[in-house]
Amino acid sequence: MRRLANSLLKKAKAANSAASKRQDAQIFSSPFGGQAIAILEPHRKSLKMPVRLYHYTSSVGLLGIVKNHCLWFSDSSFMNDGSEVMYGLMIFRSVINEFMDGKPAAEVEAANQLYQVVVDQKNIYRQTIFCMSDEGNLLNQWRDYGKDVTAYSVEMDTAKLIEKDAFNFYPALYPLIYDPEKQLDLTRNLFSKIYEIAKATGLDDPQQNETHFAVAAAEVSLLINHFKNPAFAAEKEWRLACNIPANSKDIAPEFRPSNLGVVPYYIWRRSNPGERLPITSVIVGPTPYAQASDIALKMFLSRSGYDVSTHYSTIPIRR
Repeated sequence: MRRLANSLLKKAKAANSAASKRQDAQIFSSPFGGQAIAILEPHRKSLKMPVRLYHYTSSVGLLGIVKNHCLWFSDSSFMNDGSEVMYGLMIFRSVINEFMDGKPAAEVEAANQLYQVVVDQKNIYRQTIFCMSDEGNLLNQWRDYGKDVTAYSVEMDTAKLIEKDAFNFYPALYPLIYDPEKQLDLTRNLFSKIYEIAKATGLDDPQQNETHFAVAAAEVSLLINHFKNPAFAAEKEWRLACNIPANSKDIAPEFRPSNLGVVPYYIWRRSNPGERLPITSVIVGPTPYAQASDIALKMFLSRSGYDVSTHYSTIPIRR
């Protein structure tokens, strides 16, 4: 069962730009390629992309964003949500168990190997994310980010965040799906399509069709990366996300202290050095010193070259 995953890992470690181009061609030529996007398309069409998105942060985080004109992308394996990576995998595992019940042993084995490739790909290609919300004055976010400190909500122009070639790497932007029934329904649809394609084209042997199984696994990852535990639904999260190879030489991780110890992160900055981020306003979180904090914030932003409006939250939180 591990032979396919080990082979994929060796290939990833040996990859260069030419190999990446060949891999892209294989993905586009695979019958599994594009299936996740097709499954997600009706869901995406039902949503309206916000004109503005908001990133909640501490005063330390705000200083780093504004002074350095950059954002920090976190490795999803080291988020505050302990189920960040495992949650989508649990959904996928439950769908496999449900769908493959009573199927021939060889097909069950192939499905289990597909699951394992999805797991291993998450170690080979690190999902890095920058979290935002479509609302800039949420009580639960102030509670999370304002523990014993003053928090801020940084408003940014959504369209400018996704301008191609404007930053040093190009992430996708999407909202998270919190509804468990929708998560299951989307995963069932995708896995059913993968099973149907594998049966129709004779690609149900992972050892003989290594590339195709890798593409199928990548499609599963793309889908389940949209899922988050419904306990976090109040965050109304949209995220910028990018899969970065663990051995990437172009985008190397930095490291910072956290509650988990030393953890990796990735710096996202403008392609043109020194160019400012598309910040449109900043909100000071609930604090007994709101007016003073707002005055200081105005001074800081102005001195840093950001001529944007500021506000302060009037949500009453007792400290």
